[in-house]
Amino acid sequence: MPRTKTMGRAANGVGSIRKKSVQKNGKTYTYYEARATVGFDPGTGKQIQKSITGKTQKEVAQKLRQVTTALDDGTYKAHSKLTVGE
Repeated sequence: MPRTKTMGRAANGVGSIRKKSVQKNGKTYTYYEARATVGFDPGTGKQIQKSITGKTQKEVAQKLRQVTTALDDGTYKAHSKLTVGE
């Protein structure tokens, strides 16, 4: 549904949800993806974004709310890329 003038815009830092369709082996799969900015890279200044996927829009919106509240509370911890050897 397109936004109308009365709806306005979403607040900064809320993230966005989109519907995606992918074709694999002749079948079309539909899922929802949300992206939110979780910080900025100190070296380049670029945004660090987290991608969340799910089957329904409601499920993805709930996961996105969890991430944004964790960011607001300061309890969000980014995944580290450490290996077992390290």
